[in-house]
Amino acid sequence: MSQSRKLTKKNVWKYMLGVVLVFFLQILQQEISEPNQPMTLAIAILTILLGIAYLRVDF
Repeated sequence: MSQSRKLTKKNVWKYMLGVVLVFFLQILQQEISEPNQPMTLAIAILTILLGIAYLRVDF
């Protein structure tokens, strides 16, 4: 029981991170089409960090 609950919790976190990652990717795509240099760089860095976190998440 505990093992399956832990797995579900991990899946929920991974799903939430995935949603946030997609959200940031959408913003990044919009920023690239209408460049605003410092903001684009900040969002790109955040997206990369979120992507790494998404791939490595293991709660």
